Amino acid sequence: YSHNANSNDMMDQFGAAFSELRREILDFGAAPPAPAGEIAISRTVAAMPASATVAISDLAIELKRQGKPVISLSVGEPDFSPPPEVMEAAHEALREGKVK
Repeated sequence: YSHNANSNDMMDQFGAAFSELRREILDFGAAPPAPAGEIAISRTVAAMPASATVAISDLAIELKRQGKPVISLSVGEPDFSPPPEVMEAAHEALREGKVK
């Protein structure tokens, strides 16, 4: 490095920048510990946008709380079994390897 008077300074700056980048990568998504009784969620997960399906379901719940008549088709499972022909078609598709 004798050919460049700034070599040592440049290497120091590079080392500091590398150390900072390494710290950021290792801390990526880390969050402070959650208070007692709460679940810790990483910053990465906390920054994810809410699901549109969940948002519609939340809206339906809120409207029901307000006493408005709501038929929500957004989230949940039916309280009845599919017709036998649908069940048979599903089983046949699985037997034929149609799983994608």
